[in-house]
Amino acid sequence: MSVYINIHTHQFSETPNTLTICNTTPHGLDLTRNLANYYSVGIHPMNINPASLDMELELLENQVSLSKVIAVGETGLDTFVKIDKKMQEHVFEQHIKLSEKYRKPLIIHCVRSFENLIRIKKLTKPIMPWIIHGYNANAYILRELQKHNCICSFGEKIMYPESNAAKALLSLEAYPFFLETDNTEIAIEEIYRQAAGLLNKPIEVLQNEIYTSFKQYFHL
Repeated sequence: MSVYINIHTHQFSETPNTLTICNTTPHGLDLTRNLANYYSVGIHPMNINPASLDMELELLENQVSLSKVIAVGETGLDTFVKIDKKMQEHVFEQHIKLSEKYRKPLIIHCVRSFENLIRIKKLTKPIMPWIIHGYNANAYILRELQKHNCICSFGEKIMYPESNAAKALLSLEAYPFFLETDNTEIAIEEIYRQAAGLLNKPIEVLQNEIYTSFKQYFHL
C-alpha cells in the first residue's frame, strides 16, 4: 500500500496519502478537533512535574484507553534534562505498565541513556514493541537495541549522509524501522525520499515495507 507512515510528529494536521501518529501530552489531547489519524500520549522527561505527577498519570491512563490513542509516549530517559534520574526512570516505568496493560506500543525518547534503557527492558520484560524515536546514535548501539527487540525510527538527521542516523540506517539490513518528522517542518515525503535513496530501493517498496511493519506492531 503506497502510503506514508509518520510514526511520530508534533504537527497536528491530516495530509493526503499519509497516516500520522501525532504526539501530545495528557493535557494537550483534544479529540474534538480531529486533527490527526492517530495519537500517542505521554509525559516527556523534561515535562515531569513531581508535584502533579499522580494527577498526570491518572489522566494519561484515561487517555491511553481511547481507541484513537494507539501508542504510549513519548516517554523515556534524557541525561540533559534536569529532572532527577530516578524520577525519570519511575515515570518511564509507569508508561511501560500502561503500554503493557492496554497493549499499545511505547514511543521512547532516549538521549545518552541507552544502557539504562536496555537494563530496564531486561528487568521489566515487556511484550509490546518499544520504538526509539528520532534515532541518531551509532550503529553499535543500534545493534545492541536490536538484540533486545527495540525498533528505531529515523527523522531529519538522515538528511545528512554523514550523520550517525544515516549510517545506522544503512546498517539495518532487513531489520524493521520507521520514519518520522518529529517537530521539524520537513515533509514526511522528503524523509522517505532520502531513506529510499540511501537504501537504494524504490520509494514504493519502502512505503510497503514500513506499512507492513506498522500493521504488525500496531495491530491495525
